[in-house]
Amino acid sequence: MSGAAERSAGTPPAIVLDARAVQRRFCEGSATLEVLRGLDLQVRAGERLGIIGASGSGKTTLLQILGGLDRPDGGRVEIDGRDLHALSEPERGALRNRTMGFVYQFHHLLPEFSALENVAMPLLVRRTSCPAVNASAPRWPGRWSRNRGWCSPTNPPATSMDATRNRCSR
Repeated sequence: MSGAAERSAGTPPAIVLDARAVQRRFCEGSATLEVLRGLDLQVRAGERLGIIGASGSGKTTLLQILGGLDRPDGGRVEIDGRDLHALSEPERGALRNRTMGFVYQFHHLLPEFSALENVAMPLLVRRTSCPAVNASAPRWPGRWSRNRGWCSPTNPPATSMDATRNRCSR
């Protein structure tokens, strides 16, 4: 059954991120700063969310924990039913590459590449073949010419990434 059909039948989409009782504190000398105190969060397939708050309120800490870049002092984070912090670093990296996307306040794009190439970067990191990269292009943002795919047998990722790029700021 498709996701749309499931939702119309009253079944909610699957939980893809489940954070329970997440805690994070930082200690300096005798002072302890509790940044996250028992945070619970669930995200279902297809949902998008924004995390907003005052400077220093723990937004970046939360994202780093949810993305497996930092470990909580307490609680549990599951991605697609897998305990994120029970995985090895390479397993966390592979899971991040296949299941997550973050858009930070300051877009950390690689200036040597176009916006489209920045979007394609996770595919290239996971060594997706050029035909598969180009086949996924219709789902990508921005303009894309099927005749000008930047990943091709004559222009593989290693050489195309070394070529001069249009900057995203144009």
